[in-house]
Amino acid sequence: MTTHHIDLWIASLKAPSAAALASDLAVLDANERDRVDAFRLTADAQCWLRSRATTKRILGRYLQCAPVEVQFTYSPQGRPAVRTGTQSAGPNFNLSHSGDTLLLAVSKSCAVGIDIEQIRPLDDISAIAARFFASREVRVLMAFPQELRLAAFFRCWSRKEAVIKFDGAGLSLPLDAFEVSLHDEPHSHVQWTASWKERQAPLEIIDVTTSVDHAAALAVPAGIPVELHWQDARVLLEPD
Repeated sequence: MTTHHIDLWIASLKAPSAAALASDLAVLDANERDRVDAFRLTADAQCWLRSRATTKRILGRYLQCAPVEVQFTYSPQGRPAVRTGTQSAGPNFNLSHSGDTLLLAVSKSCAVGIDIEQIRPLDDISAIAARFFASREVRVLMAFPQELRLAAFFRCWSRKEAVIKFDGAGLSLPLDAFEVSLHDEPHSHVQWTASWKERQAPLEIIDVTTSVDHAAALAVPAGIPVELHWQDARVLLEPD
């Protein structure tokens, strides 16, 4: 059975120097620069700029082209894909950022969905979970000791978001249509509810958390051999 190689790129989105900011802007096309201008160079604009420029630099390596030549197309639900201009498909990719950390998954052979969440205080975990999680996930969450509950919440949230992003259906896939594990484990499987089981492919969740301040998860098709390769994008963020 073919082993599917997945590259995981991690990058910092902290406010760049003026030189790095100018280098990032040079990677963008006219429409992307207009979007940055619309943000009026706020912190959100710099974060989006750094994320888009980094993504284009990384994907340019796979496409063997200059970052500025990397173009995107979008599904009706907003999922991005590489526009190659040829009959051959570009690499599968998915990205997520939270706080000042970007996580990008790239594979040439299998679909991927990824999410990262910065662990931060929440006013009412139980109310948020009751609104968005499946009922059994809520019960499991509330069974955690108080000091472990926040991490379990974001572990669940990142895994559910990874599934949503793998599926690409956006809000048309309800968060309570499936269940994920809340436990600290490297591999787990998605459990679809009866009404969705026949419509969805089996998925595996791989925990890709890199620090105690974040929870991160990768969704891939279940039953396939997967080999992860961590990549450091810092060198790509330096100005030319």
